[in-house]
Amino acid sequence: MAGVEQSTDAPAGRGFWPSETFDLPAMCAFMRRPDLYASTYDSMAPAPEQLDLEGHLLKAEVWTLAAMWQSHIVGYVQFNRRTSVAAEVTTGFHPQVPGVAKKAFGAYALAKAWRELGLLTVWALIPSDHRKARLAARVYGFEVEGRLRQAIVHDGAVRDVLVYALHRPEV
Repeated sequence: MAGVEQSTDAPAGRGFWPSETFDLPAMCAFMRRPDLYASTYDSMAPAPEQLDLEGHLLKAEVWTLAAMWQSHIVGYVQFNRRTSVAAEVTTGFHPQVPGVAKKAFGAYALAKAWRELGLLTVWALIPSDHRKARLAARVYGFEVEGRLRQAIVHDGAVRDVLVYALHRPEV
């Protein structure tokens, strides 16, 4: 079941913690939050309720790590394998999650992706006007490797999409 289970019991004494197992309907509801969905997707895309997120999360090529606060999903990092050694990464966090927790969680997810998924490259497609996502990508060391001109409708206007990539550090 691609790492998805119905248990979200927080380990004793934990605040923020990563989990590869999470409640599938709860994760889908979190991913459909308007503040997360709108910042990531094309404004002309189908409404989040119309997407088969449940089916997507269960695909073998999709690996999602839930960011938990006690027993609540407060974020995620997802790798969607596109080749044998590369994946597209997407993230989403509740606005109240502190930046230091987001940064630590992202670093943890990337380390697992390099080590356990055998990835050599990850990329993120970020609308050119999404300043916060662009800054976050730079914090992790992502660099712009390309630009898709006029590729997304974001915040009511046609925008470019920047292709940010990160390559596995030499071991």
